[in-house]
Amino acid sequence: MKTKCIRVEQKEANTLEVDSKVNEEIRRLEQQGHKIKDIKIAVGRDADITAGLEKKYSISIILIYE
Repeated sequence: MKTKCIRVEQKEANTLEVDSKVNEEIRRLEQQGHKIKDIKIAVGRDADITAGLEKKYSISIILIYE
């Protein structure tokens, strides 16, 4: 088994953009002949506006494939 980590940081949460990036990477791996076995969400953050962070939303996705 192999893994691929995808990390996305955004100013505002845009789950459609996250889905698009993950699906794009899945397509690439499948075109190379790999088979996706599992997808895990490793870390998620949605910081409050008072946190003072420029990029308030962050998520890491791990693709497990062979």
